[in-house]
Amino acid sequence: MLFKKKRLVVFAAWYGKIATFLFVLAFSSLFFLPEERLNWAHYIFIVPVGWSLYAYFRYGFKYLWPLWRKQKSVG
Repeated sequence: MLFKKKRLVVFAAWYGKIATFLFVLAFSSLFFLPEERLNWAHYIFIVPVGWSLYAYFRYGFKYLWPLWRKQKSVG
């Protein structure tokens, strides 16, 4: 969307790339789990979900912090 309208490419930060890698690793590991260990699937995704939350807040602060500072200085 950004590329089509503004010709802007948004790159992912290192923490977003790690989150993606962990999700791919967790999901692909499901194909190699034996059938009697399928209950492990719930635990395999704990680290990727936790890291994704970390990345979510880092991206939030990265992009919203300048807006908050700008509003404080104006008002």
